[in-house]
Amino acid sequence: MTQKSTQRQNIADIYPLSPLQQGMLFHSLLQDDSGVYIMQDCYRIRGRIDIAAFEQAWQTVVDTHPALRTAFSWKSQKQPLQIVYKEVSTPLTVIDLRDKDSEEQDRYIQEMLQREQRSGFNMAQPPLIRFRLVHRGEDDYELVRSFHHILMDAWCISLTLMDFLKVYDALVKGEAPRQEAPRPFRDYIAWLQNQKNEDAQDFWQQRLAGLTAPTVLPIEKEARKNQYGEAVRVDDTEIHFSKSQSQQLHQFCRQHDLTPNTFFQGVWALLLNRYSGQDDVLFGVTVSGRPPSLSGVEKMVGLFINSQPLHVNLPKNTRVIEWLKAIQDDNLAMREYEHTSLVDIQGWSDFPRGESLFDTLLVYENAPFDNLILEGEFSFQWNGMQHGVHTHYGLTVVVMPHEEMELKISYDYARFDRATVDGILGHMRELALAMIAAPNAYLETLNLLAQDEQQQLLYTFNRSQHDFPLEH
Repeated sequence: MTQKSTQRQNIADIYPLSPLQQGMLFHSLLQDDSGVYIMQDCYRIRGRIDIAAFEQAWQTVVDTHPALRTAFSWKSQKQPLQIVYKEVSTPLTVIDLRDKDSEEQDRYIQEMLQREQRSGFNMAQPPLIRFRLVHRGEDDYELVRSFHHILMDAWCISLTLMDFLKVYDALVKGEAPRQEAPRPFRDYIAWLQNQKNEDAQDFWQQRLAGLTAPTVLPIEKEARKNQYGEAVRVDDTEIHFSKSQSQQLHQFCRQHDLTPNTFFQGVWALLLNRYSGQDDVLFGVTVSGRPPSLSGVEKMVGLFINSQPLHVNLPKNTRVIEWLKAIQDDNLAMREYEHTSLVDIQGWSDFPRGESLFDTLLVYENAPFDNLILEGEFSFQWNGMQHGVHTHYGLTVVVMPHEEMELKISYDYARFDRATVDGILGHMRELALAMIAAPNAYLETLNLLAQDEQQQLLYTFNRSQHDFPLEH
């Protein structure tokens, strides 16, 4: 029997891609060494690990969820398809670094992550997920889980971790793991194909009426890359709010019945307004995409999120709080249409065909997380977690709602330099704190400059005195 016929016998299901999956596949194939849409999760683990049970537990998770046994086909048919395989082996790679100091270990892991970004995955060959367990010291490990974002979104991180921990605990106790398979991702694809677009078309045409170009940041390097002509090169940088600032932010949102997501959409809209000088700004936002009408959707593993354009108007003489509430109302109206394909939305807009609706994307990471994972009720303890992903957009802002709020920007360093992006993060923080301090202030009065920037602008740049000699 040939390898191809054996592979065919291993196929469990075939079905279309969601709209966002199609976009991710396109950009991953176009820029296969760029690191776009490679998700990398790192978990620090304290405790003794049974390596065989650890590997078997992750294999059980992959066996349980069809989305994790999926590869993609795009060459021999009009539209791409996802192919679910019955069996997919996901071996665990164990790396022993106990003979290196902590700094060398960190450097090794970072270099490994960078190599994996560049190498990516073969989208036609499962698995599109890898597990590496780095042995750092006595009862001290780091798990590196890498996968292509096309398989699942951040909502699934907690789901799959809990599945793994329950299976692992059962295995080390000598018990048979109990794994209940949730509804498969293909049920969501079927739901998606049954949705009607008539109302969605009216909604998006009204929302984008009169707009013909995305809002861009006029601070790019001179040698800007073509949209698809050359590979994206990604990097990221971050900034934190203090614990007290984070508490003030959440208190502000509770007091005014706002979601933190809405608050940061306002911050980004205001920053785009200041940088571009435009009173109508357009940028991308990420929505969860999990339809409440689909029973069991909260337990399903797959890619449900969607990216959609958010049009924000910044009229003169508008106060901060009433403006933020208007943005929140827009978000609520969008929920009914959050499954709409970005390709369809672009086709209904006044944008030229092929023109991207937005050049920047804002992501608020509000996926639920099961605190039992961190509370030490399992065989070992999770001491730290880091998650990373890069998109194909020039600049992606990610808000991480930790105890100390974190703002991260993933950017194409062919288009933006690090100092510029760090400056953007600093301005975002200043605008956020200004909004919290003065909810009834007019938008145009808010300051985005830090104290040292104000000092430089008002005094350093204005030192025009010069000594002129009396005699020539």
